[in-house]
Amino acid sequence: MAKPVVRRTRKYFRHLAKHLRKLFRSKESAKEAVSGMAKDTADYAQKVLRRPSSHDHKLAVRAVQRGKTQYNGRRYIEAIQSFREALEYDQTYGRAYLYLGNALYQNGEEMPARRAWKRATEVDPTSDSAVSALRKLEKFEVDAKSTVTFLQEKMGPR
Repeated sequence: MAKPVVRRTRKYFRHLAKHLRKLFRSKESAKEAVSGMAKDTADYAQKVLRRPSSHDHKLAVRAVQRGKTQYNGRRYIEAIQSFREALEYDQTYGRAYLYLGNALYQNGEEMPARRAWKRATEVDPTSDSAVSALRKLEKFEVDAKSTVTFLQEKMGPR
């Protein structure tokens, strides 16, 4: 493990221990301790767990390129595997989530597709991938609402 990662990991565990000590000494409520630990965990995850190396990002880009070729060849299951592989290398790669959502949708997996598109908007909200994912989510919502309206009209008043 790289030295910066080890340093951050030690710091993270020191912070968790600090919250537990305060909790047991009644200097911090359980709610405050849990909130502090959640914040520390989120910070740690952001700084250590989700930061891919440049090599990992390159591997993710290659996996996405392979997945796009498979997707364009209508080999959706293979494409899904490639996009998931890309996300194993780089969990912050919004384009991989976007394409994963597209492949899942084409494979008939609507709810997982929606989750992938939503995740694309969370990891990089200002990217083109996020904008595309938002459009797909909005279209999905409009389609669902129009379907409900259509069914309600066909069923008539209750």
